[in-house]
Amino acid sequence: KNLPEQETGVEEIPEVISFFNDIFGVYPFSDEKFGMTQLGFYGAIENQTNVIQNSLSPNWFMVSVHELAHMWFGDMITCETWHHGWLNEGFATYSEALWVEYAGDQQAYHSYMNSMQYWGPGTIYLQDVEDPFNVFIPIIYQKGAWALHMLRGVIGDSLFFESLRDYAESPELRYGHAHTAQFQEVVENNSGLDLDYFFDQWIYDAYFPLYGYNY
Repeated sequence: KNLPEQETGVEEIPEVISFFNDIFGVYPFSDEKFGMTQLGFYGAIENQTNVIQNSLSPNWFMVSVHELAHMWFGDMITCETWHHGWLNEGFATYSEALWVEYAGDQQAYHSYMNSMQYWGPGTIYLQDVEDPFNVFIPIIYQKGAWALHMLRGVIGDSLFFESLRDYAESPELRYGHAHTAQFQEVVENNSGLDLDYFFDQWIYDAYFPLYGYNY
């Protein structure tokens, strides 16, 4: 009975797929297509090629964008251990902001990023992964996305998007597993920079760095 509402909620998904194709590389399961299933309870889960969500209605659209991004980051390249879960969830969360920027403008992008600030304790690199309830926690989604946002500022748009694509298209990592150091290596190879300081601050250290500036 809610079919029209659900159809409205997913009508932009083909455009999102096209956008992700452009920045991440071709949809990694193109031979198997992409499906979405409404379950009616729980939240959402990025099953490879067939996302399952509570709802496909318009107010779940950004969840749909998030789960779609997991086809690249989570399903095609899966974190080697849950210590590196941000490579799944931070990337998918940041992909939401990239869509907002594409569909809107830079102001919309910054507003979206500001809506998911994280000021709490802990490290993006998860110390305790024995209990699933210690894995899927806000820090790897929100601060994970902010780490990518800050990295983009450090190396600039051109090198940042080149690095995202090279990471997603790496023959060594595609349809396999990755850890943070492998992503760092891709970025360093593209930028020619030693980024130990950045990853130490953002991924392995707690809270947030303090920046001073002058002019």
